[in-house]
Amino acid sequence: MKLSKLDILKAIVENPGATYNDLIMKTGLSHQSVAKAVRELEAAGLIKSKTGEDKRRRHYFRDPNQLIILRVDEALGIICEELNKIQEALSPEEEVELKEFLKTYITPIIELDLKNDYLGDIREGFLNIVSGVVAERILLDWLLESAKKAGISKNIFIKKFLEETEKRVTDEIAKQYAKLYLRAAKEVPSSFVEKWKKTPRFAKQPAASFGMIANIHKFIKM
Repeated sequence: MKLSKLDILKAIVENPGATYNDLIMKTGLSHQSVAKAVRELEAAGLIKSKTGEDKRRRHYFRDPNQLIILRVDEALGIICEELNKIQEALSPEEEVELKEFLKTYITPIIELDLKNDYLGDIREGFLNIVSGVVAERILLDWLLESAKKAGISKNIFIKKFLEETEKRVTDEIAKQYAKLYLRAAKEVPSSFVEKWKKTPRFAKQPAASFGMIANIHKFIKM
């Protein structure tokens, strides 16, 4: 996706209902660049527009049923391509469940990436997020099992994670990421985790990108 489109999406996410002139002011792009990006984003099904009281002005919004930078069906297609490499596939039921998961739990992470200008290649960025969430889930399951053996409930463990995040992490953006990844890791479908962790793409995921939760392993010994 071209930078101009990401600029427009960021402006719309940060200013829902922005007008055409608002988008020009927020992005600093030319009239021609904004017109072209808006036209392509609408055609791609990522943004919608409607008129307000002034019928001459259109107001732009992201489509809440999509993943901001990707349509849900596109995102699912990317995932299926990776699973095909290991001769795995999603059942119709798994597809439905995963679509809802992506919309509910992956979209907020994408939004934070967009707002902080962390998105480069859309496909790679999306796959990094998915693999990061799966890795966090695997680690979370292991830590929760250890905590259970130590007599610590899941709710207590999660509560302590959030408390530890507040104490250890001073950067507000890092705190937001930690909470969003934990939230997504708790809800990612287990059947998908089992398949995704076998993909070559998951094996490429840098361990450092999802290590935050490991910092609270000491709570298991409390």
